[in-house]
Amino acid sequence: MPHVVESYELREGAGGTEFLYSGELGTDLWALGTWWAGRVAPLWERAVAKSLDSVQVEGDRRAGI
Repeated sequence: MPHVVESYELREGAGGTEFLYSGELGTDLWALGTWWAGRVAPLWERAVAKSLDSVQVEGDRRAGI
């Protein structure tokens, strides 16, 4: 794969801290690369979401929420 770029950003919001995640997956090999990205990207997005959910649960626990 040519590249993967991920961004994790914390911002001050009205109700507290906001967390923003974004990611980009670059592919090559034309149709094969597009097919591969279509198979891999949803799996990666679910893995990131699961990980971030556990981070939120622990953060809430530590904050006494």
